[in-house]
Amino acid sequence: MAIVESIEQGKSPPQNTKLGGYICIHGGGNGKNWTDGCIALKNKDITELYKIVRIGTPVIILPR
Repeated sequence: MAIVESIEQGKSPPQNTKLGGYICIHGGGNGKNWTDGCIALKNKDITELYKIVRIGTPVIILPR
């Protein structure tokens, strides 16, 4: 409920839920579902992305 209420109020969801309040794009991990909602890339891919995208660039996440 905290997530839905926050969205309805135009606020960021709380960080202490399984989904967290922010979605980050990062490398690392072990190739399994370990991010709690973030977008995970292979380390080599995140390194390449870092070279071409500035920090703060808006990202749109679309459903498949």
